[in-house]
Amino acid sequence: MVEAKIDPEKKVLFLLVFLALVGGIYGTYAYFSAQGQSSTQTVTTGTMELTFTDNSEIINAVNIAPIVESDVLTKATKKSFSVKNTGSIDSTMTISLSSIDITENLKSPDFRWALYEEGAKIAEDSFDKLGINTSFELKTNIEIASNVTKSYDLYIWINETGMPQDELQEGKLTGTITATSEQ
Repeated sequence: MVEAKIDPEKKVLFLLVFLALVGGIYGTYAYFSAQGQSSTQTVTTGTMELTFTDNSEIINAVNIAPIVESDVLTKATKKSFSVKNTGSIDSTMTISLSSIDITENLKSPDFRWALYEEGAKIAEDSFDKLGINTSFELKTNIEIASNVTKSYDLYIWINETGMPQDELQEGKLTGTITATSEQ
């Protein structure tokens, strides 16, 4: 029987190639395993409390008569509420009017709303931009610190123009006031 002899230099070369191949495979695996990992993500949450002076988030505007702008604070339909950040983190919130049910005749530039914070007007517009939507944002990006309560009044009225506004008669609006926050 003839014995095959392998040159020692070929043994060393074969061993080096084998080690390089194994090292490359494990190195690639380690690289992609490390790339697939992510650092620990921390999510912090907070809570807010929305309270209403009449214990209801629903606004119901009926039998609204036209009034001049200077009488809004004394004669317009008013909904008072407060928002308290009961969480341990500062927040930014949005106050919205949602689940709106409005008669078509009140989707007019003369049917208006204004939002007041602590007695100062912070937003105002009309309901003619509502279109087919059933909700819209009254005010966004309101900062509210932890353990702070802010008071709001939402006024709704028909703006007196001095012209006949018979088309606005017998209109109805109901909706729900909501406050949402983001950290």
